[in-house]
Amino acid sequence: MDGVDPDTLLEWLQTGVGDERDIQLMALEQLCMLLLMSDNIDRCFESCQ
Repeated sequence: MDGVDPDTLLEWLQTGVGDERDIQLMALEQLCMLLLMSDNIDRCFESCQ
């Protein structure tokens, strides 16, 4: 996850009205990629509380 702030991703996930659905989908894709590429899943959950 190159430079994407976990707090920003979580904020994007809380959106979801109208055009913001695209932002929500992008946030989900980024979080999935973060989990797939992570070598330590616990560290991921610490950064995305």
